[in-house]
Amino acid sequence: SSGINAEYGRAKELHAHLFCHSCYDTKEISVCAACKKPIEGRAVSALEKKWHPEHFVCGHCERPFAGERFYEHGTMAYCELHYRKLFGDPCFYCCKSAADE
Repeated sequence: SSGINAEYGRAKELHAHLFCHSCYDTKEISVCAACKKPIEGRAVSALEKKWHPEHFVCGHCERPFAGERFYEHGTMAYCELHYRKLFGDPCFYCCKSAADE
């Protein structure tokens, strides 16, 4: 069993524990914003969403950030190189476009 979301009759399994449907539905299960699958282990919280670390990528080159700084524009995150090419210089403090003000 994968321990992620296996069903056993009327019970569901999560992290090797069985839950009835109503209790399972109340558990806060993080779902990756990119692949829509449950997140077990490490997760990245950014842009008001959760991501598998390998799925949190630059909106232009699609390279994972892997702990590097990212820059926001709208609902997307970008590596520094592509943020500067697309939107100009970011604010030093919040990493959002300094030109948007």
